[in-house]
Amino acid sequence: MKTELSVLALAALLCAGTNLNAQTSEVPADAPARTDAITRSISVSDLGFSDGLEFQQLAGETTLYFPVPYAAPVMGGTIRIKVEHGATSDVERYLLLSAGNRFTKTQALAPEGGKLAIEIPVTQEDIRNGFLQVGLKYSGAYSDRVCVDERSSGDYLVIEPDSALTLTLDAAAMRSPATVAGLMPRDVRLRFAEESPANIAAAFNAATVFNAEAGHLHFGDPAERPQDATDWTTADIVISASEFGGASEIGVLRETSFPGLIISGTDPQVGLDQLSSIWMGIAGPETAQTNQVGTIAGDPDALGLATLDAGMSAQFVASNSTFEFPFRVSDIPAGRRIASLDLIAASALDPEGRGATLTAYLNDAILGSRPLNSGDLERIAFDVPDGLVSRDNVLRILVQRQPTGGSCTYKVQGYPAQILPGSKFDLVADRDTTDDFFVLSQQFSDGADLVVDTNLGMTQDDILRWSAGIAGSVLPDGSRVSLKGSIAALDGTTPFIVISKSSPAGADSEITLDEGAVEIRDSAGNLLFNGQDLDRLGIVQIVDLNGAKGLWIRPGSGPAPMLSDRNPLVLDRGNLALIDESGVVVATSTKRSDLLTVVYPDRTNVMQILAKYRPWIVGGFWAVLTLLMLGVFQRLYRSRRSPKQTD
Repeated sequence: MKTELSVLALAALLCAGTNLNAQTSEVPADAPARTDAITRSISVSDLGFSDGLEFQQLAGETTLYFPVPYAAPVMGGTIRIKVEHGATSDVERYLLLSAGNRFTKTQALAPEGGKLAIEIPVTQEDIRNGFLQVGLKYSGAYSDRVCVDERSSGDYLVIEPDSALTLTLDAAAMRSPATVAGLMPRDVRLRFAEESPANIAAAFNAATVFNAEAGHLHFGDPAERPQDATDWTTADIVISASEFGGASEIGVLRETSFPGLIISGTDPQVGLDQLSSIWMGIAGPETAQTNQVGTIAGDPDALGLATLDAGMSAQFVASNSTFEFPFRVSDIPAGRRIASLDLIAASALDPEGRGATLTAYLNDAILGSRPLNSGDLERIAFDVPDGLVSRDNVLRILVQRQPTGGSCTYKVQGYPAQILPGSKFDLVADRDTTDDFFVLSQQFSDGADLVVDTNLGMTQDDILRWSAGIAGSVLPDGSRVSLKGSIAALDGTTPFIVISKSSPAGADSEITLDEGAVEIRDSAGNLLFNGQDLDRLGIVQIVDLNGAKGLWIRPGSGPAPMLSDRNPLVLDRGNLALIDESGVVVATSTKRSDLLTVVYPDRTNVMQILAKYRPWIVGGFWAVLTLLMLGVFQRLYRSRRSPKQTD
């Protein structure tokens, strides 16, 4: 998981003697001042709310945290909140907005409903601790009726996902690589100073950092834009590998009015690792030279919920409330699996001495339910069955209690409940099977070897357009990718990725393209893909080679996948996937199902003969069986008709 540390914690780690060597250079005193103003937008969807936010029953409150790690270049900004609302009865409703620690606007909502946009200005002073905090509070009441059920209003309020914070930035003030990396857009265009197979290894590392599986990593020269364009939508990063010097040097790119980054050195992956690590904050005023980026090893026996970048603050529960902890399978150490959930929880009692009920779900499968009736800390354990964990997972803790209040006298009161640090998943040794993409993703936690066929007949950018989304899907964040010269260089101990026209020589693979024509049929024998239709598709499958499991990628001849947040390329369960411009066409496990059958028309074997002549074989079998049965019945009939012999 990507974690941000304070400057104080970072300094403490450095003083403890880490293996990061960084050198910074001072900004020249006579550096020319530039006041080029550019704009940078961060939407509610960018924060992870792809469908926006919704409130009902005349109540709702939330706080949005827009990341702004560096406030110095901020010249100003605007928050634009787009709202859709409605109600079935005449009820007074309003939306209260705040920015930073100040209330900025109260917006009355018309009883007839509709759509509106609310704009509030923000300043540099509103940014604190690396975030611009935006508060939203929805409320309402029946002014002439005190005793009423709020559910009868039939009201709702939706914050649209394209609501956004738009900042005006002084590009001239963005002189540090850390500042550029902290403020740049999600979309990144990766370019290379010269073509080299090593670039693909670096691009695969970048694919994990910049979410290539969701279409946020692009390749090739940027499209031309009007000279007066100011919206910073894509950041340029140039990789310039060299044979001499330090491992990595990160600097600020000034090719256009929009700042970018240039990473040079003998191992640019070190710089990419730094971009996604806690160490980016020490990148100097103009450049940072880094020889190695250290990592902190996790606990092989436990996965703490406090490490999953989820809020663990107490919540006031009037009726029900949910704690969510998202995690990926790659957060679990290789060779380990989740065996149980160990929770430390507490819930306050109401005046009548009643507590709450806690229910745990993993990926919407219920693990169990327990009462929290003591008012003290309670330790609760749930077993986790095999098969629940996949590539992307969510642990959901639902806390419910009987509302206290009513009788038109007391307002319903909420009482605090909390999941405390120390809660964890207990891990045990996993069985050694890698039959699914998401399990292979876990094996890639320690890095991957890469072999690229030099005879693909494709440009480097075309190879990356086909394969970067796949790499972003299966490789954990910041995975180190080591380029190997050939299949023979794979040592059999490290999981690998091979990009080639045909399956690796000696590999145990379901599809091979060097043994004549190939047909893919469904379970009923109907032809799905062959010939040019199959050539247009990309093929991804898990293969065995030299005792190690890995991934074989065959880029297609058709258009590369067009990916986005709403159409990501996700390889989860299965060991064989076919890909086209829309993403994953089909992904299946050839070990567990016969959804797809691979047929080689030019290669004759017993199974193909059986499949080809199955109707005749089945018909002949029944004909022979019928004749045998008739013969048996005929003999029985004759034995009964013949007279019994007497002495």
